[in-house]
Amino acid sequence: MKQYRERYKIPFPLLADPEMKLAKKLNAHVSPEVFVTRPNGAIEYQGRIDDLYYNAGKRKPMILHHDLQDALENIRMNKPVLVPRTQAIGCIIQD
Repeated sequence: MKQYRERYKIPFPLLADPEMKLAKKLNAHVSPEVFVTRPNGAIEYQGRIDDLYYNAGKRKPMILHHDLQDALENIRMNKPVLVPRTQAIGCIIQD
C-alpha cells in the first residue's frame, strides 16, 4: 500500500481492511468501490473512481467522467455532490 500511495501520489492515508469490517459496514459490493464519508459517517459519495471501465475488464478508449474527483472538488468547495452515487465496476467482493 505504501508503494501504491507513493506511485500515485495519494495525499491521504490508505486503510487495509483484511477482516472486511469496514467493507461490510459500508455494504461494499465490488473492488474498487469508493466511499467518501463525513466524520459523522454520512456517505457523501459512493461508487466508481471514473468511467474508464464500462464492464468487468472492458475499457473505454478514454475517461469522460471523473466521478470521485468531481465529488471531492464539490465537497472541498462546500457544494453538494451532484452525483452522489454511481455504479462501481470491478471484482465482486466475497466474504
